[in-house]
Amino acid sequence: MLIVQCISYVHTAALNCRAVMLDNEHLRNLVNRLQSELGRAQSVLGKDAQSLHRLDAEADQVNPTPSWVFESETMTPLLVAYDHRIKVSSHVRWRG
Repeated sequence: MLIVQCISYVHTAALNCRAVMLDNEHLRNLVNRLQSELGRAQSVLGKDAQSLHRLDAEADQVNPTPSWVFESETMTPLLVAYDHRIKVSSHVRWRG
């Protein structure tokens, strides 16, 4: 009986470890994609990035960011839909 419990525990631990590894891989991919986009945006904007940042800060003072932007219940479905749209667009372009 003890052996069965140990095997069950090891199996559960292995599944949990795999889930954590997949989450870690997903987060690393997300960070890489964000860094790529940031690098692309910075190369396009060049020196204008600083002036754009200043303009954004001024705009935030006039029109503060809405609170719903910081709510995960609202943003998560929007980000998932956006990510899906990018994947579909990339797939079509790759096949194109």
